[in-house]
Amino acid sequence: MSNAAHKPKPLKVRYSPSESFLLQLLRQRKQPVRTIDLIDQFYKGRGRTPPFNARSSLFSTIKTLQRKAIINNDTFRVVLSENRGQQPSEVQLERR
Repeated sequence: MSNAAHKPKPLKVRYSPSESFLLQLLRQRKQPVRTIDLIDQFYKGRGRTPPFNARSSLFSTIKTLQRKAIINNDTFRVVLSENRGQQPSEVQLERR
């Protein structure tokens, strides 16, 4: 029996609870959502008040979600608009 017939399945990277909740919020939206609005939904939806570093924390979660979606070869990709200084960025899901 050859090893060519038995190919191991590619490993999927699990989403953290925060990433899963963020993904759920993004799936509910058809249009891009501003990160300021997303911060409110993200923390209040989990029964918490946003911390002082909520914006940078959310960006970190978005970036990790982007990488994991690529690794998992998911049918969507997370798109984050370019940095616009003090203006809030926008996030959306796109189908691949």
